[in-house]
Amino acid sequence: MAAPNITLSNVTDLVSVKMDGTNFFQWKNQIYPFLVSQDLVSHVDGSIILPPRTIVGDNDAQIPNPEYVQWRCTYQFVFGWINATLTDFVSAQTFGLPTARDVRVSLEEDFQQQLDARAMHLRLELQTLKKGELSIAEYLHKMKSIIDALNSIEGEVVTDKDLVLAVFSGLGPEYSFTTAILNHDTRPTFYNLRVRLFSYKQRLRF
Repeated sequence: MAAPNITLSNVTDLVSVKMDGTNFFQWKNQIYPFLVSQDLVSHVDGSIILPPRTIVGDNDAQIPNPEYVQWRCTYQFVFGWINATLTDFVSAQTFGLPTARDVRVSLEEDFQQQLDARAMHLRLELQTLKKGELSIAEYLHKMKSIIDALNSIEGEVVTDKDLVLAVFSGLGPEYSFTTAILNHDTRPTFYNLRVRLFSYKQRLRF
């Protein structure tokens, strides 16, 4: 476990965006390559084995363990650097956590809670969105935007079939003809449904 041969100020310059509570993945993607390149990631993921503070020396006397001293120096470097990449707001939330791993876990859990809440909000929006007074173009755009936002959340998977069913459920009685499409053995893709709906609106104009 070699001691880092770089200064805290130098490595802090490697992080262009500090963790502000909403950008965990962006922050993680900046710090982890450096930690891996310096063989320091074990201090953050908790996989490092803590060496004993003392070892047996001459005459069976307990003496300070050089490996522990080296571990402590390296650990303090990593811990200090992680904290230096946090905004004041986030740093206040993690204040008092004893290890770099605890800080990382706390940030990850907090961010996951935010993602879960956002995913729930988006799914509710998907279920309740109606075309109403929206143009068909605006309605389809809103639907597609919600699906794209959901699929951008790790662990959330919304298929093209889900999107098509959501579009059908939000159409008003003006589009009752779509019931036949929905009941067909082969359901359309979102792209095909979009074409049919636009074509239907064009025919209504004449």
